[in-house]
This record gives sequence, C-alpha cells and structure tokens, in this order.
Amino acid sequence: MASASSDGLRARVVTCAALLALALGCAARRVELPPGTPLRCLESPNAQVTWDRPAVDTTALNAWCATVGAPVVAVQHPAADRAIARLAVVSWNVHVGGGAVDQVAALAQMGGGPGDETGLVLLLQEVFRAGAEVGEAPPGAPVPNGIRPQRPADDVVALARRLGLSAFYVPSMRNGRSDEPGEWEDRGTAILSTEPLSDFIAIELPLARQRRVALMATVTPRNPAATPMRLVATHFDVVLWGGGAVRQAQHLAQRIQALNTSRLPLLIGADANAMSGFSHGTVKALAGVAPVARGCGTGRTSPWFARLDFIFTDMSDSAISRCETLDDRYGSDHRPTVLTIDYPAG
Repeated sequence: MASASSDGLRARVVTCAALLALALGCAARRVELPPGTPLRCLESPNAQVTWDRPAVDTTALNAWCATVGAPVVAVQHPAADRAIARLAVVSWNVHVGGGAVDQVAALAQMGGGPGDETGLVLLLQEVFRAGAEVGEAPPGAPVPNGIRPQRPADDVVALARRLGLSAFYVPSMRNGRSDEPGEWEDRGTAILSTEPLSDFIAIELPLARQRRVALMATVTPRNPAATPMRLVATHFDVVLWGGGAVRQAQHLAQRIQALNTSRLPLLIGADANAMSGFSHGTVKALAGVAPVARGCGTGRTSPWFARLDFIFTDMSDSAISRCETLDDRYGSDHRPTVLTIDYPAG
C-alpha cells in the first residue's frame, strides 16, 4: 500500500510540475530577426513541397522557422505489380526518439492470410532530425528545451531509410541548443509510407506558444480497389488558456477544406493536446471537417491527461475494418492508434 501511495503522490507531483511549467511558458517568445536572415526552413526539396502559411504578419513565425533545417521529401518506389490486401494507418506521438516505431510498425502489419501484404502509413508527431542539415540557430532566435528520452536513436530520415519507407518530414522547431553540429536537432511531424506518396503540402499554423506545421499528402494504395486518400498529420500546441491551440485547429480545418480540391477521402492523425478529451475545442474543430473515427477507443492516450490523440476520417464505417488504440506506449509517452482498411480480393 505504501508503494502504491508513493507512486500516486509522485504522479500528482509530476502532473502539477508539468502544469506549472506550461502555465509559465504559455506565451510564445516573439523575436524579430535581422532582415535577410536565411529561411532554409521554407525550402521545397526537389520542388515538391507547397507551403501554405497564415495570411498574417509572419515575423514571429519566421524567427522560429530560422532555427530549423529544410523539409525532407524522400520518395521510395515500391513494386507496382505487388498489390496489398490491406492498409494499416498508425497515428502516434513518438516522443522525440523514445517510441519503438519498428515494433509498432510490425504489429500494425500483422494478420491476414499467407502471402497477403499489408501496406503501412505512419502519421507521426514529435519526430526529430539530427545533424548538420539542421543548421546553426541564429543568435537570439527562440529555441525550446530539448526532448531526448533516448539517445542514440534513429532520426526520422534514418528510420525511413532503414524501413524502406517514403518520407515527408517538416520540422516545427529546434530540439534544444548545442554548439556542436553533431548534436544539432530539430523536431516536427512526418508521414512515412510503404505506398506511393504525392502532392506534399506544409501547412504552417498560427503561432500560439510554439511554431507548429501540419502535413498533407496523397497516398495511393497499391490495390485496384483502393481509392487514393488525402492524409494529414498534425500536432497542436499545449496552451492552458487563451485558446491558441483551438485557433490552430480551426485554421487547419479551414485550410484542409480549401486545399483538398480533389475531394479525396480524408484521414487525419492528430495529437490534438485535447486535455478535456472529445469535448476539447481542437477535436471539435477537426471533427467539423471529418468525424472522429469510431471504435478507436475512448481511454487516455497519455499518462496524465484525457485522450489527447485522435484519428478523424470521412470514410464510411463500412470502409474501415477496425481501429484500436494499443495498450502499450512502446517507449513513448503516448499510445499509438491503428486504423486498418481491408481491400477485396482481386
């Protein structure tokens, strides 16, 4: 009993400390950089990324943007003559290198009959990229504290290469400050896939406490019965008051509607930082574009707050075979959610 009581007290202390830290850091650090400061963060690798930025003064966003490297688009070319029997979509905050992505990817692709192949899409929040490609942060630019629960760990580029996945990664902010190029890191959101990706859009959100960038891309599953889908991966800010995260979600919802001109089926994976769960404003904003996927679970996805993580989709219930939130966090501080679509044989 004493151990359980001690654990409960420790959890309450950690929660209170986290809330205090958030309360003290709710205001974004707004810095104006000297004119001409390079913004490699807005580059378009191989001319493939379209930038969608808020129609407001971007001075403060530019200051955050200047601390990170360019986006990454690395497209693999899977065998077109090998049809997949199903597609597994994972949405997960991987805690900046803490999550065992290999293990969750393998679990998501299990099942089916002999010879069946399962395609995989990973909508990942809080991934990191390391090395000289990140670049040096300008003096005085806003740099948040680093999150490094496990090092050494594969960054998102190395992870995608090792798993043979196409990758679309856009950093939102720097991951700590270091004078050593070998320790430079940025962190953000990524879409990784075994299936062909195209039409890459980086949607920069209005600044709340920190800079955030949502990703949109089209996936074309390798199955004659499959319809291409418009994917979105996003991670909203943590703001205790002032509505900054809700404004980010409302902006993203409006931009998704404007940018999905092909009207393809929509699937959104979000760390919504919805501390009041399904009733939170960030969830309501995205649910106005696509309903919350049914059957994925209602329990907490983080140790401290309500359900923070959601999948939204406007696909019919009959098109979705199953959706579940896994019981383990697999090294992260969030539980992964896996949605599976089965395709008819032939």
